Amino acid sequence: MRVRLVLVMAMAACCPGVPQPANAGSAANAGSAGSAQATGCDAARPHVADLYRAELTNPALVDDNTAMVMKDCAKDPARIAACAAGAKTVAELEHTCVIALDPEGTEGDGLKR
Repeated sequence: MRVRLVLVMAMAACCPGVPQPANAGSAANAGSAGSAQATGCDAARPHVADLYRAELTNPALVDDNTAMVMKDCAKDPARIAACAAGAKTVAELEHTCVIALDPEGTEGDGLKR
């Protein structure tokens, strides 16, 4: 096992000139179609997470609520991304930007068959 590790390290040290892809090592660039700068929903995601982080102490809830907004953003990216990026509070974000829930707490007609 140690011999393999030594061989792998030696091989890596011998080949420092191997070019790396432009987005190597960056999860943020995965799936961005080669764009170095995030746009639309991806650009709004950090701001949305920051808004929830300011109000919630549970990281799982922050992730869940951010995912909810990103799911809605994927349905209407032009409107929701711009709105979410400009929201100052969670209340503003949820009231003006995301798709409204019906009184039962579901997405209403979107779920009916």
